[in-house]
Amino acid sequence: MAQTITNPLIQSVPFSPDPYIIREGGFYYFCLSRGGTGLWVWRSPTLAGLDTTPDKKLVWQPPATGPLSKEVWAPELHFIDGKWYIVTCADDGNNDNHRVYVLEAETDDPLGSYKAPVKIQWQDDDFWGIDATIFRNDHDGQLYMVWSGWPGKVNGVQNLYIAPMSSPLALSGPRVLISEPDQPWEAWLEEGPSVIQRDGKICLVYSANESWDQKYCLGLLYIDATANLLDRANWTKKPQPILVADPEVSVYGPGHNSFFKGPDGSDWIAYHAKGAPESGWGDRRAWVQPLDWDEDGLPYVAKPAPTVEVSE
Repeated sequence: MAQTITNPLIQSVPFSPDPYIIREGGFYYFCLSRGGTGLWVWRSPTLAGLDTTPDKKLVWQPPATGPLSKEVWAPELHFIDGKWYIVTCADDGNNDNHRVYVLEAETDDPLGSYKAPVKIQWQDDDFWGIDATIFRNDHDGQLYMVWSGWPGKVNGVQNLYIAPMSSPLALSGPRVLISEPDQPWEAWLEEGPSVIQRDGKICLVYSANESWDQKYCLGLLYIDATANLLDRANWTKKPQPILVADPEVSVYGPGHNSFFKGPDGSDWIAYHAKGAPESGWGDRRAWVQPLDWDEDGLPYVAKPAPTVEVSE
C-alpha cells in the first residue's frame, strides 16, 4: 500500500539531526542522540511510522562526568556479521577531547542492552575525531572506518580519514587522509561520511561547510571497489556538491546523511535540513527521499522533496 510521507519525516520531536536510518529484518530503525542526552533507537515496520512509533528506547546514557559525558553526537546503528553496533562520538565537555566510540549489543535486539563503549584507538596518535562510519567493501570483504578528524592536535581544519578494521571495535592500520576541504563550497571542514556501494563503485557522501550555516551541503568522493582504498590518489572528488540549500521548498543547510533500502530494494537517503536560513543547530530535522543516480552511476539528490510516496 502506498503511503505519503511529508518531510521532515520526524515531526514528533523538534530536533532530529544527523539522521541514521537502517532497514533490517523487515523493520526500519532510526538512531539518534536527541541533543546529546544519550543514544536512542526507534523501530517501526514502516518508514512513515517511525515518527510516531511507540517502540523506542534510550539504550545508553552518558555518565555525569568523564570522557563520554558530554556532546554525544552522530550515532549510527550497524548490523555487522549478525551483531548490532552503535558508532558514536563524545567528549568530557572540552571539544579537544572528542573521540570515537563503538558499543556492541549484548543481545540480538538493537533496542536491548549494550556493552560499555569501546574507544577506537588511532594507531599513529590520539587525534580528535567525530562522525565515524563503518562499511565493508563488497568486493573483498575488508572492513573500514571513515571519520572526520584534525590533521594535528589543534582545531583548524576537518579532513576525512580512513583505516582498515580487524573488527567493528578495532582498527588494524594507521589512519590515511583521503580528502581535505579544497573547494570553496567546503569552507574549512568535511564531516559526516556515509557510504553506499553500487556496480563496483564505493561512493562516500560527506557533509561540507559549517553545520550551523545555510551553506552546509553534501559532497561526494568515489573509488573503484577493486582499487586500494588506502591510497588517496585512487579517490575522486566531485567538483560540485550533490545536495545544496533550496529556498523554494524551505530547505537550508542540508547535510549529514545516511543511506537505507526501501521495501522494494530501492535506494533512499536520509539527511537533516533547517527550515529557515538563519536558524541554528536546533532547527535540524530529518528528511527522507529516494536517492537519484546519474548516468555515470553516481548518487545525487536532484531536489529536496517536501512529500514522497513509499509502497509498504
